[in-house]
Amino acid sequence: MQAVYRRRVLRRREAAGQTVLGKGPFILLGVMALFFVFAVFVFPVLVRGS
Repeated sequence: MQAVYRRRVLRRREAAGQTVLGKGPFILLGVMALFFVFAVFVFPVLVRGS
């Protein structure tokens, strides 16, 4: 029942011209950015230190 309501709300927002992205993509981008910072800056320091 909730899936039907959610789909209806998303369609209404699309029709109004709003973006329908939730928090999920932004959380994923944040995790990817943290991994990138770790891989580029933190990991080489850890490898050189040992």
